[in-house]
Formats: sequence, C-alpha cells, structure tokens
Amino acid sequence: MTLHPAIEGLVKQLHVSPEAEECHRRALLKLYPEAVLVGHSVLHGNGWTTQPCRRIQLAVLPNQSEKYLDFSRGFQQVGGFQLFSVCEEWFEMMARWIVETDTLREEEWQVTTYGYRALLPAAAFVEQFADMREVKPHTLDPDDYEVDELFDAREMLEEISEALNFCLPAWTLVD
Repeated sequence: MTLHPAIEGLVKQLHVSPEAEECHRRALLKLYPEAVLVGHSVLHGNGWTTQPCRRIQLAVLPNQSEKYLDFSRGFQQVGGFQLFSVCEEWFEMMARWIVETDTLREEEWQVTTYGYRALLPAAAFVEQFADMREVKPHTLDPDDYEVDELFDAREMLEEISEALNFCLPAWTLVD
C-alpha cells in the first residue's frame, strides 16, 4: 500500500519528532527501568567521536529483558534502540560511573544522557573494550575518536581500566 506523499511526509515527521522520541524513551524505561546509556551513544553524544550512532545503545538486565524479547544473541535491536543484555554484576561494577539523570552532580552537568541513566564518557570508552558484555560491541577505528577528549580524560581512563582490571589499547595513551 502506498500513501499519499503529504501523509507519507507527516508520518516521517512523526517518527523523528521530539514528542515521538520522548514517547519511545518513556516506553522503553517502563519496560527496562534499569537501562543505562552505553557505548557509541555516550561517546558521540559527548563529543568523543564525530561518527554518528544509528541507534541508542542501552545496557539492560537479562532477567528483565527476557520477559519481552529474545536475547539469545546477547543484544536486541528494537526500533531506534540497541539493547545489550548485561548481568547484575555489570551494574555493580559500573555503578560509580553511572550518571543518574535525576541527581546530576556538578561535575556531571555537561554529560549528555538523552534522558537515560548513562555511563560517564570515560567509563563508556573503557567498558566497550573491556569485554564485559555477553556480546562484544562494535568499536570504532582508533582514528574515529577525538584525541583531545581521550587526552583530557587520561587519568579517569586509567583509573577505570585499573578498577576493571583491563589494559587500555596502547593507542589511547599516546601523547
């Protein structure tokens, strides 16, 4: 079935309108209240890469998510979301680097969260390489990251990688 061009245009506008995005966000958080923004979504939103992210990437608990979706592959793509199944220990290990949207501390005011709980950018960077998810997420090429951001966050990157017992890729620590 084809739609009249005017109606088709309206449908496209509705799918990308801020109101529709807010409805999608609220619906997702109703199903997965523990959801945390991770990976490429955090890095692009906070200027660590200029490479756009096609879907909002969120970590969710498998025992919650299995009620609604099949996570046998470790992740699920639903509309504009890419949901990664993680364990409760993931939330415990990452807790100190999760920005809570309702209680932003002063040092977190500049963190873009898109209205979700989110990892700090340095934590999102380390976590994507640290093999902490059931399925290793796709990472960008080294030259896709903003070197200035990596350099400015060097201490935090080292602190997080040490806490997670992970050795950062050598290219991240080059002056």
